Amino acid sequence: GLEGDAAKAEAERFGTEVKEALSSAGYPQKADVERINTPMVLVLLTILVIYVTMVYGPIAAWLVELFPTRIRYTSMSLPYHIGNGWFGGFLPTISFALVAATGNIYQGLW
Repeated sequence: GLEGDAAKAEAERFGTEVKEALSSAGYPQKADVERINTPMVLVLLTILVIYVTMVYGPIAAWLVELFPTRIRYTSMSLPYHIGNGWFGGFLPTISFALVAATGNIYQGLW
């Protein structure tokens, strides 16, 4: 690993590269607060939360019935946390890497 000044210089270089990649991909430095439609954002987020609860409630009940009671927690918890934690957790990083590599701001959506 790097130590001291070398680590600091590497971190600054990486930060500069990230800023340049974001800028070249078309992302602004920061959001224009005047253009944010706050009520619409709240409505859309509420709708998305309702959709998630409509799907997750029944599917959670169905999935736990697939396993006997004594192994139910492990059988459902392990794949759930691997799927959501690892794959879901790294999804923004992977999407950003695709955007930075291609220069297409919509690439991470495919």
